[in-house]
Amino acid sequence: MRYVFVIFLLYSVLSVWAQVGTFFGGTIQNDFLNYRGHGTDRYYTGGHQASLLFCNSRRVVSHHQVSITQQLYTPDNLQDTSVRYSDYPYAGLLFATYRIQHRMLTSKTRWSVSASCGYSGKRSGARQTQQFLHRAIGDEIPQGWDHIVQNGPFVQFELVLGQPLVAVSVATAMLCQSIEVGSLFQRVRWGLSILVGAAAMPLGSFTLFTEQRQTNKKYGVGFFVTPTFTRVFKNRLLQGSLQLGSHYQRVLHEQLAGLEFGLQLRLKRTKVHFTQYLLEREFEQVSPHAFGELGIIFPLFQRIQ
Repeated sequence: MRYVFVIFLLYSVLSVWAQVGTFFGGTIQNDFLNYRGHGTDRYYTGGHQASLLFCNSRRVVSHHQVSITQQLYTPDNLQDTSVRYSDYPYAGLLFATYRIQHRMLTSKTRWSVSASCGYSGKRSGARQTQQFLHRAIGDEIPQGWDHIVQNGPFVQFELVLGQPLVAVSVATAMLCQSIEVGSLFQRVRWGLSILVGAAAMPLGSFTLFTEQRQTNKKYGVGFFVTPTFTRVFKNRLLQGSLQLGSHYQRVLHEQLAGLEFGLQLRLKRTKVHFTQYLLEREFEQVSPHAFGELGIIFPLFQRIQ
């Protein structure tokens, strides 16, 4: 009887997936990939994400995305085992995110909301991940992970808005805003995203999907650039424990400028993208930073027409 139940459950899941476009996505971020042509290994040093995306433009909620993400942060000197409050700390995040996006409104405004929950600290697995990767490539092993920032469980919520300003046959310009609140970060970001070509999947840090148009072309390419501005209200990774005295607190820059640019290649329904992120220094004692992102997304199930 239990096998009948399992078969019925599997059939139900596949039937639901067949009604929507179901995609799998993978993303790798690393500061080895940067515009200067040589890698660094500091600050936000890398992260990776695996996600499932469900799309149905006929529904009011047109996109659902479920993802698992791990992020790693390290100081400038990986061999220094002391705690230096004038540098980035060792930190790791492991979290799950559920994101939905509403179908475009009559004003053409796009919006998405997401909720994330996870762990900041030793249980994130950041130490094991970085040391494994460094051993695999024969690089130096970071020595300061005993001082990883321990914030424990956390939750984050984000609202992303996008308002198209100009749209012509080959290019679009969209004003974007992100409002993020939670136990780790509180910040508001703005960006002006300029896209040349076509890109149905999000490019850059403003996660907004566009309507996918039917096309007979097997190949496609899109280029984008987005200058950004961020107002930071809270960053628990850098501000550290609230029990520390003011002498040890990092003084954060509350206004940050940045730049994102990259491209997306499409082969039928598979998309590959490369994005570069340039970030202003987050506090006075450190330097500006850059990292790159490689990602792929491909269909698992096609929606029944």
